[in-house]
Amino acid sequence: MGWVQEKLGNNGSAFKLEGDVLICGAGAAGCLAAIGAVEHGCSDVIIVDKGRLEGCGCCGAGQDHFSAHLNSGPDWDSDDAATKWYSTPGWGVSPNLVEKTFTRHVGGMVNRLESLGIEFFKDEGGSYYRTQALGQPGPWWMMMKNGKYVKRKLAAKVRSLGVNVLDHVMIIRLLSEDNIVSGAVGLGTRSGNLYIISARTVIFAMGSHQSRWSTNSTGNPFNIWQNPANTGSNVIVGYDIGAKVKNLEMCVATILPKGFGAPAMNAFGGMNVDIVNALGESFMKQYHPLGPQAPRGSLISGFYEEAQKGKDPFFIDARHIPEKDMMHLINNLLSVDKDTFGDYLAHRRIDLRKDLLEVEIGEFSGGGNLLVDDDCQSNVKGLFGLPFSGMLSTAMCGGYAVGAEAAEYAKKHSGYPRIQISLSKEDISEILAPLARSGSDCCTPREFADLIRQIMRYYMGYVRNQRKMELALEKLRMVDEHVSRVMARNLHELIRTHETAHLLRYCELMVQASLAKKGVKGFYKRSDNVNRDKDDRFSPVVLWRSQGQSFTELQVVR
Repeated sequence: MGWVQEKLGNNGSAFKLEGDVLICGAGAAGCLAAIGAVEHGCSDVIIVDKGRLEGCGCCGAGQDHFSAHLNSGPDWDSDDAATKWYSTPGWGVSPNLVEKTFTRHVGGMVNRLESLGIEFFKDEGGSYYRTQALGQPGPWWMMMKNGKYVKRKLAAKVRSLGVNVLDHVMIIRLLSEDNIVSGAVGLGTRSGNLYIISARTVIFAMGSHQSRWSTNSTGNPFNIWQNPANTGSNVIVGYDIGAKVKNLEMCVATILPKGFGAPAMNAFGGMNVDIVNALGESFMKQYHPLGPQAPRGSLISGFYEEAQKGKDPFFIDARHIPEKDMMHLINNLLSVDKDTFGDYLAHRRIDLRKDLLEVEIGEFSGGGNLLVDDDCQSNVKGLFGLPFSGMLSTAMCGGYAVGAEAAEYAKKHSGYPRIQISLSKEDISEILAPLARSGSDCCTPREFADLIRQIMRYYMGYVRNQRKMELALEKLRMVDEHVSRVMARNLHELIRTHETAHLLRYCELMVQASLAKKGVKGFYKRSDNVNRDKDDRFSPVVLWRSQGQSFTELQVVR
């Protein structure tokens, strides 16, 4: 990787870098993309993230479960069962792509994690201890003993391979020419430096769950289930150069302890707890035969429907589970979902052995991926992305598969001359402009983002209809007219300003995608008459722009 430094007056420096594979996002998917690229013969790999490699991404704070089928004999534990499950619930991914990016890799990924020092709980006979939760067809969930450190171990592996790591750099735009990706522009989150990175291929791994447009009952956009660093960049940065994006209409949510942004529903469901309403009634089997082990979407529906009957609030009831399972839940599982879970229970004076735990519906987070072909490449040549992701195992397996594909592409094009990339003075001025803004008509990034959340919370909540969504889009576009009034008083707020700009545009596209659906896809329902055709429901909306015009279509997945 070559470095060239240029001064930007009083506003820091610009660094020019070159590599063959550039990975945007250094979470679990990005790390495995780097490993996959190196193991498939690409030695010049750059990985970039807003955070530090050892702690960034959705698994940066730790992970308790890993979902995997092991081909142990039963039908539910087979490749066919896994491929069917991941290609049918609305991911918008063909069975062929699921098999290529997940099914064939997940068994080996368990072995890879163990080789890195991750330990899985095993029963007395030496078999993996596995549980069933979140609607999966069998006990696919494997539990990690030391999952708090999974990201650090992945990071150590990435650094040991000689991957060029850029910590604390936010990717704010891609560069392309003639529909071929040529690189990216990053902004140093602590230095204010600009990074102009030339690459033969670019991999997007900046988070498939876009959050911070919704909050839980705390109203704090950083005390949430999903990673608050995911603010739509994974969609907007690609969309801006003409890449097709999909699944924005697929909102997801989960159940949280009251006022505490750590879900733990996987752990609770796997331990066979019950969920009761304010009347003490166990109600979830009315909404799904698996009850508390149902998919998250069914849990959300059950909570909302019971609340409409005036039967809220809701509680986890773990008082009946055996002491051995209780100790495993408290000591090994909940503390990984969030390290302060024990403190939360202690300060609320809750003993799960004898007390109920109040829970609530948490924030909604939005979907969003590049639309890719069977080689994981988008319609922009050289731009690669994960076809779907929703958990650690799909992120790792998909990341590795994408890294391998990008490496092969880079090797095939190694003899081609590089596209020369640069930034004009106008580009640089636009990126740094929020630092120069001030005055009473300006606002902070937090104030601006709160306005976006207010609109989304009211119009894009659990119950929607055509008119509400039309008003949401109208109001978001009105807000968009004032984005130039967001000021940054320091480098931290400069990054927040760019995040908020991405978040706003992401929300606009999300509403457009939701309007384009005749059916329902995601954790919400419609109060108006719509065609809930199954094929429509499981087909993603695809959005893109070309020559200044926006386009939308329903993608048929086979």
